Amino acid sequence: MSAPMPRTPATHERSAILTMYIGLALTVVAAIVPIIDQAWTDSLSQHLHDVYAGYDVDAPATSAVLAYLATVGALGTLAWLWTLWAVNTQRHWARPVATVLFLLASGLAIVNLTVQEYDQTILPMRLGLVGLLPCVAGLVAVVLLWRRE
Repeated sequence: MSAPMPRTPATHERSAILTMYIGLALTVVAAIVPIIDQAWTDSLSQHLHDVYAGYDVDAPATSAVLAYLATVGALGTLAWLWTLWAVNTQRHWARPVATVLFLLASGLAIVNLTVQEYDQTILPMRLGLVGLLPCVAGLVAVVLLWRRE
């Protein structure tokens, strides 16, 4: 008796996998953009300086903010890779895990976009928006994963 053939992913699952690869690429881009931005324009340092100017406190170190954003990007990359593996190998828990990871990542991206101190966002708006891009891909992927034939 031969082993059962693995099920071929449905069209929407293949589309979800493609979308997840796009999300992975957007996550890598979102992790790199702050570093490139800092190297070319120094806008993160300037923004942090502007947020804390006039107050008797020091601005957070730019390197600490960059390290935080790089860590978030690395964790996001690992999450995409793990979820891609789960979907590709057709694990029964892939859809709920993808949904939970999407919700967690989206919540974190919204916090990064909106957290404020002294009535100004800590991150420049463009960096916060770049961090939301992988979440758009995540939403599309989750919707595709939950679709039925």
